[in-house]
Amino acid sequence: MRSYLRILRIPGALAFSAAGFWARFGGAMMGIGTVLMVSTLYGSYALAGALSATNAAAWAIGAAVLANLVDRYGQRAVMMPSVIISAVFLTAFIILGALHAPEWALFIPTAVSGFTGGAPGALVRARWNYVTRDPHELHTALSLESTLDETTWVFGPMIATFLSTMVHPAAGLILVSFFTITGAFLLYSQRKTEPPATLGKNRVNGGAPAPDQARGRDGDRGRNSDRGRDGDRGRDGENAGSDSDQAHTGLLLIAPGVPLLIATCLLIGCVFGAADVTIVAASEGMGMKSASGIILGVIALGSALAGLLYGSRRWNMPLPQRFAVGLVAYALTAWGFFGSPNLVVLGVIGFVNGFAIAPSLINCNALMQRLVPEGRVTEGLSWVATSIGIGASVGSTLAGWLIDTISYSAGFFAVGAGGILIAATAVATYLYLKRRRLGTKAYTARQPL
Repeated sequence: MRSYLRILRIPGALAFSAAGFWARFGGAMMGIGTVLMVSTLYGSYALAGALSATNAAAWAIGAAVLANLVDRYGQRAVMMPSVIISAVFLTAFIILGALHAPEWALFIPTAVSGFTGGAPGALVRARWNYVTRDPHELHTALSLESTLDETTWVFGPMIATFLSTMVHPAAGLILVSFFTITGAFLLYSQRKTEPPATLGKNRVNGGAPAPDQARGRDGDRGRNSDRGRDGDRGRDGENAGSDSDQAHTGLLLIAPGVPLLIATCLLIGCVFGAADVTIVAASEGMGMKSASGIILGVIALGSALAGLLYGSRRWNMPLPQRFAVGLVAYALTAWGFFGSPNLVVLGVIGFVNGFAIAPSLINCNALMQRLVPEGRVTEGLSWVATSIGIGASVGSTLAGWLIDTISYSAGFFAVGAGGILIAATAVATYLYLKRRRLGTKAYTARQPL
């Protein structure tokens, strides 16, 4: 735990991490809040899944667009107006749902709300990237943030479920709007730890960095202000300078290793989305719909504990190998949901499955940071969240259709099948990175990332 206390003593770190934790609570409640409101008011899991998918897909695309703008113009300048728009359209979605408006009318506000919501988790990680000084600190910081992510998923779904089932079907989403606005003001008002915008930064004095760029190229510490921090890491064992010199040119998604990582994240999102909708339907089928939030909370609790333990130690196993091992373990435990006879067994399986989630997400973010050019770290991290969000939209839609046409067991079968695909792409990613020797020097036992 000393490693966590050490990084939280970095000036401003505790404040922006706590603000980011608060800002992310709404995201943990959005999916289940939508499913509970729509399935209760409209009586259709297919519609609930489609609306949840629309919001997730729009959020995923918007997060990538906003992240690119954030890297160029700064977090506060981009995100404050965007989050206000998101909250306004979320409120419109809630009102239309409560008034039982036509089904088609619900899709526009939920899409706009999702697109403009942004990814506070990625922006907090970008701040850690800016303020940390060595890879061990960054490893601990990423682990802390993944643990906090999962903590929001412990309590968020339970709170949303309680409000939606005991107060009003829309009550959970009303709280989402509150978290969205207040979290944005708490996080983006902190300027000292905000990575400087890169737009308009030019080199002076014969190519030497300008004074405001002293912390690293483009004024951003990126993964570090001194490339030697990783021991001349280069990302594929070579100098990465040519990439960082083109920080805002080229398509990030075709950088070596990134397509396979994105494909894996898409599949992870599919399974997450399918599991969320199916757990709600299974809880209703087993006679206690209100227990769905508890089940999701138990899964997140397992994940949070695993993330906390994972980040507290240093690993000798190379990062790409840890990435593959963790996702294979997740795939195997995902099959445990299928055929669960009651809610107790479902909760136990969920807790075990959760132990593979946070470490795997930590590894996804760490790999992305190694594969993208300097100056585009926020965009790269957002693509991890974006891919998971797009996948969640597909998974929730598919699961909703399977539940309505067959049963919730079919939804759990889709979760297990998705797990197999995750394992396959994770192993393929590992083999590709190993063959291409991408980031070999960064993945030594002395360098945890």
